[in-house]
Amino acid sequence: MEHTHNHHNTASKMKGHAGALEAWLVPFFKDVPHIPMGGKKFITMIAPWLSLVFGVLGLVGLLGGGALGVLLSPFAAMGKGSYGIAFLITVILGIITAILSILSFAPLKDMKKLGWDYAFYAFIIGTISTLVTIVLTFNGIGGLIGTAIGAYILFEVLEMYH
Repeated sequence: MEHTHNHHNTASKMKGHAGALEAWLVPFFKDVPHIPMGGKKFITMIAPWLSLVFGVLGLVGLLGGGALGVLLSPFAAMGKGSYGIAFLITVILGIITAILSILSFAPLKDMKKLGWDYAFYAFIIGTISTLVTIVLTFNGIGGLIGTAIGAYILFEVLEMYH
């Protein structure tokens, strides 16, 4: 019983931190040019399917592309210095992101805020992955552009979910 209670507290804390981050980011997108309602409706119509496809492709690519071997032998990755460590961390974060993307499918399809939350959690982890790559390899600045675009779209459609 104790273990379940601790897990619930951890999940609640994570959700609280993500909620605080969401609340902190919302004002940054208040004064940007907004996507017309028709565009928002289109995005919310295709978002569940994109999440599902990219989530499945991400899992297949990460697990099927030899990453499982790296995950099972982390010392092999670390033998390549900071590039190996960055690869190992980004693979783990990529798997988590892919799982969150898959989990977001049904609630996004039902226009539930939970789906947006899963997409937001995936966005946070993807951003961390990009930053790890930049810090450890001094490469991947282009990922920041993708992160900015992703944040813009994510916060533009937030109002569509209940």
